[in-house]
Amino acid sequence: MGSRSRVIPVFFRLMQLVSGAVVAGTLGHYLHNIHEAGVGSNGRVVYAIVIAGISVFFALVLMPPLTYSFYVFPLDFAIFVCWMVALGLLVRNIFGRVIQPLG
Repeated sequence: MGSRSRVIPVFFRLMQLVSGAVVAGTLGHYLHNIHEAGVGSNGRVVYAIVIAGISVFFALVLMPPLTYSFYVFPLDFAIFVCWMVALGLLVRNIFGRVIQPLG
């Protein structure tokens, strides 16, 4: 059980790193394209890139399986909430309005 408890958090941090890098790369490409088109950037996209950068930074810092890693749960939860806000802002940016439930 001891080695599994050290490997699983590293795997999750690696997935956090990959996810943040993919989001940052995709949105960075989008920002590059709208810059080339001469259109101003959207604050919602910039917010999502900042959250991706913060997520990548903390994934790299907290990846080593050290004893303090358990105590950063509030930070992980705050980053999760920031990701949910970014998702909501980007969805609203794409659709231009609040999505109404069916029925």
